[in-house]
Amino acid sequence: MKANEFFNEMKRTARAWDKTSDFPYTSGAMKALYAWAFSIDNGENELEMNEFTWSRENHDFIETLRKAGIKL
Repeated sequence: MKANEFFNEMKRTARAWDKTSDFPYTSGAMKALYAWAFSIDNGENELEMNEFTWSRENHDFIETLRKAGIKL
């Protein structure tokens, strides 16, 4: 995996969250971010997941990967 501006922006937004409003991302979107970060940290060439998604998270997980330009 390589650097991805979409995920970098997600990470910056999540870190800047001030807890006075709703968190800006769903759990499915965050799992996509975690999978990307895990893959980067481990020097992987492909997306590697270390956590499964719940069925209610699948749509947001996949849509987030698509928005980031990651091929499924």
